Amino acid sequence: MMETAATTFASLAILGLAGYAYHRYYKYLILEKMENAFNPGDPALEIAGIEEGKHRYNHEEHWVIRDEQARIDRIVEGRGVGRYYLLIGEKGTGKTSMILEAMRKINGEGCAMFEAHGDLEIFRIRLGKALDYEFHEDYIGSLFSIKGPRDTTALLDIERAFNKLEKVALTRRRTKKSPLILIVNSAHLVRDDHDGQDLLEVIQQRAEQWAASGLVTTILNSDEYWVYERLKRYATRMEVIPVKDLPKEPAMEALKRYRKQYFGEELSPEDLEKVYNAVGGRLSFLNRVAKALDYKKLCQDICTAEKTWFLNKCWILGPEMDDDVMDQQKYASAAMVLAKALVDEEKKMKHVYHPELGHVLPEIPLHKARQIMTRADFIQSYDHENIFTIDSRAMVRADSVPMQNAFREICSWPGFDEHLEGTLTRIADIESLGRTRELTIKDLWNQGKYQLVMRDGKGREQGVAEFSVVSTMSPRKKEVLSSVTVTHEPSTDAQPRRKMQLEQIPSTVRFVLVVVSSLALSSSLFTLMPVMTRGELGNVSKHLETWWEVGGLMVWKAVEVGLAWTLGYDSYDVASFIFLTHLPTYSLLSTFYSVRPTTILGAYAITVFSTVVPFIVFRRPNSFHNLAHASPKTISNRLILQDSATTAYTTMLATAIFTVALYLSYATPWLPTNLVLHFEGIPDISAVHAGPAGLPTLFLSLLPAGWAARDFLFASSTGASAASTKETEKAAQKPATKTEKDGEYLARAVYRKMWGTLSPKTKVLVSRTFVLAVVMLANTVIQVAGTVNRVSVEGASAWGLVWAAAAVVNGLAFGWIESVDGV
Repeated sequence: MMETAATTFASLAILGLAGYAYHRYYKYLILEKMENAFNPGDPALEIAGIEEGKHRYNHEEHWVIRDEQARIDRIVEGRGVGRYYLLIGEKGTGKTSMILEAMRKINGEGCAMFEAHGDLEIFRIRLGKALDYEFHEDYIGSLFSIKGPRDTTALLDIERAFNKLEKVALTRRRTKKSPLILIVNSAHLVRDDHDGQDLLEVIQQRAEQWAASGLVTTILNSDEYWVYERLKRYATRMEVIPVKDLPKEPAMEALKRYRKQYFGEELSPEDLEKVYNAVGGRLSFLNRVAKALDYKKLCQDICTAEKTWFLNKCWILGPEMDDDVMDQQKYASAAMVLAKALVDEEKKMKHVYHPELGHVLPEIPLHKARQIMTRADFIQSYDHENIFTIDSRAMVRADSVPMQNAFREICSWPGFDEHLEGTLTRIADIESLGRTRELTIKDLWNQGKYQLVMRDGKGREQGVAEFSVVSTMSPRKKEVLSSVTVTHEPSTDAQPRRKMQLEQIPSTVRFVLVVVSSLALSSSLFTLMPVMTRGELGNVSKHLETWWEVGGLMVWKAVEVGLAWTLGYDSYDVASFIFLTHLPTYSLLSTFYSVRPTTILGAYAITVFSTVVPFIVFRRPNSFHNLAHASPKTISNRLILQDSATTAYTTMLATAIFTVALYLSYATPWLPTNLVLHFEGIPDISAVHAGPAGLPTLFLSLLPAGWAARDFLFASSTGASAASTKETEKAAQKPATKTEKDGEYLARAVYRKMWGTLSPKTKVLVSRTFVLAVVMLANTVIQVAGTVNRVSVEGASAWGLVWAAAAVVNGLAFGWIESVDGV
């Protein structure tokens, strides 16, 4: 036993030591790999095709030498300690080429360069590739960790990579090596949103710390002004290096030398002047022209491409434009206004061309450019689209010489000023139409009039309204007053008029009429029932011999109707209420007494019909049952009540609750025992033993009950008055006076602090659930024990309790749904 324990302990110790050794080795390997990433040779040089041994630097082959190259060389060599740098300039001015050339001279030693991207995950991967850092994705120990190596965000991974880079830089400083150089190329590709701004903030914080300590020199390269604007907020050690187009003399000299060396062509000063006038000193344009066989045609193509790009992005549609293009035309017209302002500024300049420096493009301060456009948000997008550019001095100008030539040409087109003015006027008109709606009815003057036909929701005429002007004269002035005269003409449909007349009857009289008419309808229709059902219900019904038995049933019917009227139920509520309260009785007859479905449906229809019809005649629907004509103040959650998906889900939920309640009662011995003991001579209880196989049929048969429960409980409480909700909140916030607190009874205090603080929808749901459960139980006991043959009160109560419990659970479920915020 001791030997086994020792072996186990030794195995665990060896395993632990091996794991610890692997962990320490992995930590060392991370730093070693990152150190190797700064050794001579860089992937950026290999991708650019200028690695050591292939393109050695010399003045003959490197055909354009910029003045900024020496400064970039000094920074990349590690002699620009104490600062971090932002290279900013238009696309194609040679910023990246200068950085790569400086790296080539030192073979990339101590440098790491990568391209930025708007997606943080891609940015993370590119940073990891440049630093040879895997972000612990290859760490075997993560298999035994609760959290995986990527259970984090991209920004946190970038921060961890900077932590490792800092450790490598500290190690290099101890060995007296030069500081590391981290180059983020195309920084403008980072999105100007919350994630992009957080990323730039992380980079800038590290750049500031590393510049202060001399560990790492950070270089950011951007084509757009917004990066500078973002970094300037917190910059203390940032140095901006603007990179512009080449001046005239160096550009023409380089172009002449290149054409002579590779094409054997000696360009005349006039030809060189024409090329420079067309494309300026933009290196990307000059590089294409220098290598083109037909350089004159290429110059024309470049100018045409710039003009086409501007027109495709920013052309204006004139005064006939449709209002659907309003937003795009605001963007385009603002660009045209700014372009015209630059052309006008150029006309005011004394010198637009310097003999040695070349083109002097007109510039406008950024704040003034925004004032000219009357928009502050478009200029950044123009910079991104390479239409206008903003330099480090916050001066706005055309992105290039060909673009300024395009501005000049477009603004000189015949009728351009009128076309631009018409577009601006059209935009102003559309905006004014959006702010103001003016209605002028000239036909009302000179004793004119309008006749308006009023219709209800079903298109039936309700009357005619006359709209006219009445002139009244006074001794001092004449006033013209508009009036509306409503004249009800005979309508083809007399039912709406009868409804209005009946609603003028006193409430007490209407209550008596509802009860009497309901009893009369029920008695009349049930008298005809034996003829239609061939006396089938009589076989299972008791023979009522005494007057109090018949009178008791009639009184209970009157109580049901009176309770519904007193509680303010409309015809929809009554239909659902009566359907649910009589459901246990008819379900019992259908399930256990083998009564035909047609007989059950006929009796059920008479019960519901005889109760609902009086309510249709004597009471209008509530607001949540008449959404088309309900005002916003009288109804809440209109969209929820009108949503068909919500209706379907809540109906199926209520149906499922009824189904589960019955299934559980069948599965337990309690209900089957009561059926056998208290329902003497019950014909068939096979449904009790159907088991799970009977659930689908049971669910489908109870779908109408689910819909009725949804309408009676959920719809009524969800649509509780919005105005009542506000009043309840105010009442709950209002403190009780001292007299009220001292003088109230315990019951009053409990009522005020519990029921009084509930919202209207909760009060409606609780009260309706309580009424439904109590009446469902009472009606089941009275109907089953009072009318079904040989059934005791105990048996009827047991059957009714199952349904009452299901009603209570439905109320709780709907209350849980309504407790969600926004309902």
